[in-house]
Amino acid sequence: MNTVPSHRPGHPIDRAVEALRPTVRGVDGIDPARSPGARELATLIMADPRDPDLARRPRRGRALWAMPVALGVAASVVAGTFLVLAPDERQELIRTLTPAGPPVADIVVEDGFVTARLLRADAEPADYRAEFAEYGVDARIVFEPVSPGMVGELVHLDTDAGTESLEEGGGIEVEEPLGECSIEDGCPAVVRIPVGHPTPVVIGFGREARPDEPYSMSQAANAPGEPLEGVELEGVTVGEIRTVLGERGLDVGFYIAPPPEGAEGYGENEMAVLSEGEVGDDRIVVDVILESPGGVYIELES
Repeated sequence: MNTVPSHRPGHPIDRAVEALRPTVRGVDGIDPARSPGARELATLIMADPRDPDLARRPRRGRALWAMPVALGVAASVVAGTFLVLAPDERQELIRTLTPAGPPVADIVVEDGFVTARLLRADAEPADYRAEFAEYGVDARIVFEPVSPGMVGELVHLDTDAGTESLEEGGGIEVEEPLGECSIEDGCPAVVRIPVGHPTPVVIGFGREARPDEPYSMSQAANAPGEPLEGVELEGVTVGEIRTVLGERGLDVGFYIAPPPEGAEGYGENEMAVLSEGEVGDDRIVVDVILESPGGVYIELES
């Protein structure tokens, strides 16, 4: 649903318009209505257009330079007005003045819930918040780049009262579009929030990462749906895992391992970072961590 939002008195756009309203003042005690420019304008209005003297009277070029000056003053007033608004009011004003884009969700109220079928994974959380606000709910939807096995999953559910468990949800219901959530094709999740929900809500779904985009969340590299599904990782040698990674089109970005005993410059639990050339095939693997599409790093035994 994509409608033009109504606003109440005190809306940021009202304040902006009020600031743009011109104030006419006299200069040096001169009544603006009796200024030389005003008297000249009155003479031109009252004059007979057939008056040959009027036709020959040279016209002043005041308007030619007055227009850019007026535009500059108006721009300065708009900029000044924008600066005095609070950050939330600025964002609301920007959304009000910006032409509406495609809707981000189909929203209806049914059975005591504000039910939204999400349409776009490329939309900003503020875009979703604006549409939910029309139904009296403060909700934002975020989409996190995740490893393949987590695409379409509900990855977090936060309320102002604290982080809810994904199982309980604080009365909020979701339908996860497992495996179907991307920037290009959208994310057909369904979210149901109780009408009149008293606190702000942030709901996050996992989406496909773009090429070379780091994952913000990932799970075990050999979990279902992941690139190394079914592969035994712990205890294998680096040589063995390098072969498997090559077969599956995965590159190793770096390795981590406990620093050598007695090494200086490391904090507690800090790991040493090693390059490909510093790691022999006989080193033992502890874990393989998914970093981005096509990229992993490997944790080694000491």
